[in-house]
This record gives sequence, C-alpha cells and structure tokens, in this order.
Amino acid sequence: MLAFAIQVKAKCQSPPLDIFWKCSFFCWELLSSPQLYGVGYRQLQLSTESKVAELLHQNKLKSFESERAQLVQEETAKNLSQCQLECEKYQRKLEVLTKEFYSLQAASEKQILELQSHNSDYQSRLGAYEKLEKELDEIIMQTAERKPTCIALLSFLYYAEDIFII
Repeated sequence: MLAFAIQVKAKCQSPPLDIFWKCSFFCWELLSSPQLYGVGYRQLQLSTESKVAELLHQNKLKSFESERAQLVQEETAKNLSQCQLECEKYQRKLEVLTKEFYSLQAASEKQILELQSHNSDYQSRLGAYEKLEKELDEIIMQTAERKPTCIALLSFLYYAEDIFII
C-alpha cells in the first residue's frame, strides 16, 4: 500500500492533492497497526484508494482539458498570424491598385483634354470649310447666271488661298 501511495503522490503534486497525501499518510501511520483498529483500517484503506483513484482521474481529465485548450489557443494564434499576413498582403495590393487607378485616371484626363483640343481645332476648320463651300456655291451660282469673268475667279482664288494657309 505504501509503495502504491508513493507512486500516486509522485504523479500528483498539486497543492490540494499534497494536503490530501499528508492526511492520507497520517491516517495510514495511525492505522498501520491492525491490532488497534482492525476492520476500520481496511475500510479506510478502501475509501482512501477510491478517493485516490477519483482524484487521479480528475487530474488526468484536467490535464487533458488543459492540453486541449493549449492546442486550441496555439491553432487560434496560428490562424490569427496567418490572417494578419493576408491582411498586410491585401493592403499592399490595394495601395498598388490605388496608385495604378490614379495614374490611369490622370492619363485618361490628359487624353480627354487632348481630344477636346483636337475637336475644337477640327470644329474651327469645319466652320472655315463650310464658309468656303457657301462662298463657292455663291460664285458658282453667279457664274451660272452670267459668263465667268476673270475678276470673280481671281477673287475666289485669292480668298481660297487665305483660308488654306496654315
């Protein structure tokens, strides 16, 4: 019995179990002489052994729960660090895409301004061509009504030369 108790005590070193073991050894020493206590000794021994087994079982259960909680905590910490790395990666990606967006926006605004400039240039040219076409139509109508004269033709050519000079 003493050898078993020493083995059990070596496995369980928590403070409540330590107090239990001191009480158990005290009782064991008192009851070690069967002449004094006889039958009570055997009952006390059985109850002590069952309490020891119960406490060992509880200790094993608490140890298992502690190990499980530690594993869950480690897994949670691992997932947290992985999520933080992914978050940092996505933040850098967002920064790159934001810079690219602003760059493309500036380029498109520049291109829009260039196109508007070209459009206004083409609008002014179109206005000049329409004016020239109108004058040409008038000259053709005048020419159709009378015979072409040199003066009308020369004035047209003179005016057309001023328009086409760039």
